[in-house]
Amino acid sequence: PTTMMKNKKLVFCYDVVCPYAYVASTRVEAMVARCPGVQLEWRPVLLGGLYRNSQAPQGKDGSASDVMPDKKRYLIAKDLFLNAMRWRVPIKFPARHPRVRSLNAMRLLVACSDQLRPFLTHALYRAYWVLNEDIDELEVLDKYASMVGLRIEEVVRDAKVRARLFDNTKQASDRGAFGVPAFFVNDTDDPNDFYWGQDRMHFVEQRLRSTKRLDLMPRLQLLPTPSQRKAGVKPKCKFFFD
Repeated sequence: PTTMMKNKKLVFCYDVVCPYAYVASTRVEAMVARCPGVQLEWRPVLLGGLYRNSQAPQGKDGSASDVMPDKKRYLIAKDLFLNAMRWRVPIKFPARHPRVRSLNAMRLLVACSDQLRPFLTHALYRAYWVLNEDIDELEVLDKYASMVGLRIEEVVRDAKVRARLFDNTKQASDRGAFGVPAFFVNDTDDPNDFYWGQDRMHFVEQRLRSTKRLDLMPRLQLLPTPSQRKAGVKPKCKFFFD
């Protein structure tokens, strides 16, 4: 059995162009509600920035599916729709996806007050994934900005807003995030408290309910990333079987 630890914090990092983060956004509040004493922070980041910082093969403007073989791309899409059906999340892929830039939409979410950010996040996710609106168009975004008392023209020119979005993305990247949704328990740099993916939210909830510090890293002998490997040195993998 687990015991709730009070006064914990969960940071939810997301970008509105990610369908997996969209599914997570419909579940995260209910999950936190099952964990009394936990504060939820909605933290906007740029998915393209995470791709760039992690040197993802698809590049900052691409999609992870761009570098997948066709069969894997099909199974990944199938998995997404099965998860959406499981959690009763309406979803309709926009015709331009993933070639839609979410930069100004995420700036708007940064500029929004903490109190209104969940509301605006849900509204923008619905705009893109249900209504298929062009959220990279300022005219469209201004409609949503007005819902929270903002003007999109002022938001996109605000240097503080741009810097904060950059900092959010860099911090998430420095902590290990390479995509979204990303979850950080207690908002620390501890790699044991970083989780990725909406299909791992049960692990996040388990961590929020536990009073014990999780320490998996000594058991995880992670191979270096391609950027960390020495030139000409090929990694080895031992396969034990019966």
